[in-house]
Amino acid sequence: MDDKSQKYLDEKFLRVFDKLDVIEEQVKKTNGKVQRHEEIITEALVERSANRAEHRENLEDIHCLKEKQQKTDDDLMEYRFLKRYPKAMLYMSAVVTLLVLYSVLQAFNIF
Repeated sequence: MDDKSQKYLDEKFLRVFDKLDVIEEQVKKTNGKVQRHEEIITEALVERSANRAEHRENLEDIHCLKEKQQKTDDDLMEYRFLKRYPKAMLYMSAVVTLLVLYSVLQAFNIF
C-alpha cells in the first residue's frame, strides 16, 4: 500500500471516529434524559400509590358519613313531617287530648 492510500484511509477513519464521538455524546445525553424521566416516573408512581391509600381512607370516611347522614335523616323524619304539616300536629294533639279526657271521665264513671 502506498502513502496516498494510507493517508486516504487514515483520513476516512478519522472522520468515522469523529462521527462516532458525536454519536457517543448524543447517546450519553439521551441516556441522561432517559434516566431523569425514569426518576420522574418513579416519583410519580410512589406519589400515585400514596394518593390511592389516601383515597381509600377518604372513601371509608365518606361511607361512614353517608351512614351517619342516613341515621340523621331517619331521626329528623318526624320533625320534618310536623314542620311540613303543622295542622296535623294540632289535630293529633286534639285527638290525644280528647282520648285522655274520655278515659279519665270513663274511669270516674261519668259516662
